[in-house]
This record gives sequence, C-alpha cells and structure tokens, in this order.
Amino acid sequence: MNHDELLANSATDDGLRLSDERTSSRPGTNPYADLKRIVKENGLLDRQPVYFGVKIALTLCLLAAGLALLPILGSSWLQLANAIYLAAVLVQISFLAHDFGHRQFSFHTPWKNTWATLVLGNLLLGISRQWWIDKHNQHHAHPNQMDVDPDVDIPLLAFEEEQAFEKRGLARFVVATFAAAVTEHAP
Repeated sequence: MNHDELLANSATDDGLRLSDERTSSRPGTNPYADLKRIVKENGLLDRQPVYFGVKIALTLCLLAAGLALLPILGSSWLQLANAIYLAAVLVQISFLAHDFGHRQFSFHTPWKNTWATLVLGNLLLGISRQWWIDKHNQHHAHPNQMDVDPDVDIPLLAFEEEQAFEKRGLARFVVATFAAAVTEHAP
C-alpha cells in the first residue's frame, strides 16, 4: 500500500489511527514525513525491550548452532544446507544491527547502541558501521528517489520502468520475470 492509499483508507480497515488533518493534501509536503508521523502516532516505533531481548538471545543461539555444525559436518554436502541456514541467521543479525543503529533497543546510554552496532556489524557481518550510517542517512534523506537514494540501485531489482529498461543480461531477465509475476498476481 502506498502513502496515498494509506491516507485514503479508513482507520477501521486496518486499525491505524489517522488524524483528521491530512497533511499530504497540502502542496509541498514530504510524503515520507507524513507517513512517518502516522507510523509514530500508532506506536509502531515504540521501543520493545522484551522483543529485542528474546530476538537477540534466540539469534545468538541459532548462530552458535550453525557454527557448531561447521566442524561436525566436515566436507559433506550438508554444509550447503548449513550455509543457507547461516545466511538466514546473518540476515537476522543484520536486522538487529539496523535496529540498534536506529536506537530501537532500550539501552539507557547511547554508547551501548554504538557498541552493539560495532559488534554486530563489524565483527559478525564485516560491514563498517560508519559506511552503513552514511549510506543509511542518505537513504532516509531521500527515500526511494532514483538519483540520490543509494538503496534503490540494486542490480536485480528495478523500481521504475526506466530503470528496468536499462538492465542488461541476467539482470534484465530477472527484472522482467519478476515484473511478469507481479503483474499476473495483481488484483
């Protein structure tokens, strides 16, 4: 659902509370800022320490299990399954690092969030914390704007028709296949 559809739908359909003041109808407003305001008003950005505590513990246990399997499985074909499993666990770790970067966990001091992102990002994922912060700030400053948002330049995805036509080779095939599948299942 895009921003305009979210504002147009009634609050009773999905439980979201929309204020009577629809700021998106004013010229010159930022649709992202409007959407963020709605999300905040509905408590979707509130800190959830229990959720994060459980997710951290569970994710670290899953990581330990996958790492423990590395020497046990040796050079068998089961290592491929373990690699896929560890990839999924590392994606969860990257989500945690992202949330720590946004200070969603309720550490009482900012330096603990900084250390958490350093440990999760640099040590476990191999991503520079400062590189991520710079890139992510650029994304939040210009969300989904083709020429300035670094997160919309993904080789196997196209966010606009023009971007799809610029793809070549395998990337063009993947984008065309995905677009056909989406179009087929569209209401």
